[in-house]
Amino acid sequence: MANRFYLIESGKVVLESSDERRNLIVIDTIGAGDLLGWSWMFPPYTWRFTASAIEPSSAIFFYGTILREYCERDHSLGYQLFKRMAPIMIKRMQCAREKLILLKSGNSLR
Repeated sequence: MANRFYLIESGKVVLESSDERRNLIVIDTIGAGDLLGWSWMFPPYTWRFTASAIEPSSAIFFYGTILREYCERDHSLGYQLFKRMAPIMIKRMQCAREKLILLKSGNSLR
């Protein structure tokens, strides 16, 4: 269950998905200052990607379930949070789209 998100403090992390043959596909590489994880915001609260550190990394994690409760009580907080998370979600979805196009064209994904 997706119930938290992370702020990467240092290092690099790859976000991956798998194809129908369970081959891992790198969607994006993120680093210091980037947020990781937004699946806690939307039902059914399941992770969409996997993440792996590709160099020594540190991160701070936040309980998304608690933040979600605060947002339910204070809709202006939820709106502000969503405005800040939306560009991250769009970037990740665009990266996934680009990888899908490469996959369909037969090009290398790495």
